[in-house]
Order: sequence, then structure tokens, then C-alpha cells
Amino acid sequence: MGGVIKVSRVSTTAFVVISNLDKHNALTCEMWQSLNSEVTKLSSDESLRCVVIKGDGERAFAAGADISEFDKVRSTHAQVTRYHEEIVGPALQALLDSRHVVVASISGICTGGGLEIAAACDIRLATPQSRFAAAVARLGFPLAFAETELLVRKFGFPFSAELLLEGRIFNADEALQKGFIGRVVREDQLSNETVKIAENIALMSPLALHDMKRQLSRLLWDSTPITKRERENFYSFANSFDYKEGRESFLQKRRPKFIGK
Repeated sequence: MGGVIKVSRVSTTAFVVISNLDKHNALTCEMWQSLNSEVTKLSSDESLRCVVIKGDGERAFAAGADISEFDKVRSTHAQVTRYHEEIVGPALQALLDSRHVVVASISGICTGGGLEIAAACDIRLATPQSRFAAAVARLGFPLAFAETELLVRKFGFPFSAELLLEGRIFNADEALQKGFIGRVVREDQLSNETVKIAENIALMSPLALHDMKRQLSRLLWDSTPITKRERENFYSFANSFDYKEGRESFLQKRRPKFIGK
């Protein structure tokens, strides 16, 4: 049986599981396309607050692409172009564009395409046993240019150069030091810590979170100074229900009931 993308939901959190246990959760073309489809669908669900991406089991988050497919889908220039521009790229973009906060809950191997999936998420946490690498040059090819751009813009040139040019394998503490992950938690605490993050996110205004994601995206991909018009556009929150609810709930010492509008 080939790999699949499993989706489940608990309260306001959706869990997206990369599952291909026999191959350390390596992704087939079909899995990349399913990941894109599922994340896109979840993004349109306004009742959600958080999306968690994780690997099936404890051995791997995802070990990149399924190499057994290379001869079939990545053996010519046209195939490679389609693979990255129409399959992998759109899946990563779906994660980047998600309306909801996306959390990568990482256990074990996180390499190649798996590392790119984690990179496209907003928040990353990992266990001490996790390992991070993208030594694709050992397989005879460079990282796709857009995927290199993602790494450099989010995590800087020095880390990306070590990762890609030296082919270094980073352990969890090194990945934490380099800023690729935000925290390291024990394996038996990963699930609880992930749920705690999702619960914290659910307490906040989805409208405010969506606006802040837009701000972060703008700063990440466009280095030009923020204009006065851009600044003023974000002040539109002043007319929102969430803004009023946030103020009133604070004064009334109760938990706010945000609706994202």
C-alpha cells in the first residue's frame, strides 16, 4: 500500500498526518497533491483555528520524496519542471498561504521535502531524536530554486549554506540554535506540547492572527519599506467584532468569544 495523507480534527485543530511508514513517510507525487488539496480545504474552514502537520509514528516526520518514483516522474527536464512547479511548489505554497496558523510537530527524520514542509509551517517544535538535512547534492541534483529561496528568506544564508552545500545533518539542539525550530520537547511530551500550542492559538482572535500572518508574509517576501497606505490598511481591525470583543472580555474578566470578523 502506498502512502497517504490522513486528516482528522479535534475541536478547532486539524491534524494532517504524512503516512508512509515503510519509507519513513517519504512523499509520493500523489501524497504531495493530496497535501496541497487537504491544506487548501482546511484553509477555507473558518471554524478551525490551527493546523498541525506531523509524521505517522515516531521514526520520521517525513524523509523527503519517494525516490522509487524518480525514474517515472523526475527523469527528464520536462518531468522535473512539472514535479516542482505543479506538484511540490503548490503544496508548499498552500502551507505558506494557509489562513490558519500551521504547526509542524516533528519527531525523527525531517529531511529533503520533509524539511521543506516543516520550513513552510509557521511554528516548529521537535523531539531530541529529530534530525534535519537536505543533502540532495549527494543524489546529484540541487534543491529547486524556489525551495532554496524559502530556506534563505526564512532562516538565513549561513544555515542554508551549511544545510545545502555541506550537506550537514543537524540534530535538534543545533536546529534550535540555528532558529529552524522553536523548541525541543521530550518524545513523550510532543503530543501534549503540540496540543498546548494549538490551544493557545485558539484563545486568540483568528482575524488578528490572519492579519499578522499577512504582515509576516509581506516582510518575508518583500524587503521594500512598509508604506503608509499598507500601515493604514491594517488599522481596519478597529471596526471588527473581535476588536470590540477583546476589549470587553478583558474588562469583564471573562474569556473572549472571537469569531474572526
